[in-house]
Amino acid sequence: MARTVNFSTTDTVTEPFFACELGFSGSITRNVTTKVIATGDGNVYTLDGQQPDNYELYVSKGNTIKFLQADSSNGSHPLKLSTTPDGTHGGGSEYTTGVTYVGTPGSAGAYTQWVVDSGLSYGDKLYYYCANHAGMGGSITVLESTYRLWTGYGEITIGSDTYYGVGDYGGLSVVRETEKLQAEGVTLTLSGIPNNMVSDALLQNYQGQNANIYFGTLASGQLTQQPYLLFSGKMDVMTLMQEAESSAISIQCENYLAELRRRKVGRYTDQDQQSRFTGDTSLRFVDAIQNDKEILWGVPFSVVGQVFKVDPKDIDPMDYTDLPF
Repeated sequence: MARTVNFSTTDTVTEPFFACELGFSGSITRNVTTKVIATGDGNVYTLDGQQPDNYELYVSKGNTIKFLQADSSNGSHPLKLSTTPDGTHGGGSEYTTGVTYVGTPGSAGAYTQWVVDSGLSYGDKLYYYCANHAGMGGSITVLESTYRLWTGYGEITIGSDTYYGVGDYGGLSVVRETEKLQAEGVTLTLSGIPNNMVSDALLQNYQGQNANIYFGTLASGQLTQQPYLLFSGKMDVMTLMQEAESSAISIQCENYLAELRRRKVGRYTDQDQQSRFTGDTSLRFVDAIQNDKEILWGVPFSVVGQVFKVDPKDIDPMDYTDLPF
């Protein structure tokens, strides 16, 4: 259960903390190679070479997971989803929201695809199973598209959002502010990540997405004031440090001021101008000028008409769209 934090006023500060909010927007598709192998307890699915007992899938809301069943071992083993362990074999029913099936399992191009429903909640589980045989599948855990973490333990609610504690597994570099107009970045680190979750993290659409860091204080388990926005920027580079049993991931976040160092690409073309200001046709003749067109400056319209074989009476001096170039 989430711990609801009420705002109160107190001069006693007993527990400072940091909280971060990382937004992962945009849809990504993860392809999972699915095969069937025989074990001492019968057939089971393997996902990317891993058996269900030591491999749990994690997917974020709005993303897509595709179980590739082209391998011949999938013949007669169509993969289905359910909210009940082992699906129909466990007394449950088939889950169909966002699920599509393509081809016949065991044949080229066959797969089961699931677009994760945004209506699901963090921690919800679905189960993949074989429609024809019991005991072959495993579980899938749903994650949020926006991650909210804090440096304490358990869960707290700030406003209407739940933040999940990372305790000693989370790290935050020094957040600096200077008198100079320069972009100071910050690095977030999370350790103790199961190796089977690493690929999910690396697949996330994180670069350029929002990253906010807050500083707050708790007294007797209650917020003493609204957490202060300490840093606001964008995620840039993710670094993986992998060990035998678990891994650590660090994300470098850059201040919005870093945008000042980047060149803004713009061209004097009609296409570029239209992309910025729809309907603005002020640059529509640029191409014609570049194609060795003769430009007559300070020449009467009667002469212009002779050059371009146009009756001057048909030319509106205030409307250059009449000119034949």
